[in-house]
Amino acid sequence: MKKHIFSCLTLAMVISSATLFAQTKAIAHRGVWKNSHLPQNSIASLKAAHELKLFGSEFDVHLTKDNILVVNHDNDFYGIDIATATYAELLAKNIRMGNLSQHWKSISKQGKN
Repeated sequence: MKKHIFSCLTLAMVISSATLFAQTKAIAHRGVWKNSHLPQNSIASLKAAHELKLFGSEFDVHLTKDNILVVNHDNDFYGIDIATATYAELLAKNIRMGNLSQHWKSISKQGKN
């Protein structure tokens, strides 16, 4: 529910901003990743969008059971429902799957700023 409210507010801000300007603005979807081979929703893909001077970047933010913001496209992370899991549970799965736990921490911090 919180994610949907956040998404609706973000969409409303983008639409409002778009009406203020006559020119079309490009927004990166999960950062710039497709042609650059960067991970989606990563700090690197968001920085790449910034370096291209795009109007903005869309990325998906979820709230864990213990109120930690994490960035992940889906509502689940390798089969674990993010909203009902703690951040530590996600990190434990993250390590077992061979991903970088720093990725979660960095993006979560970046998303809060």
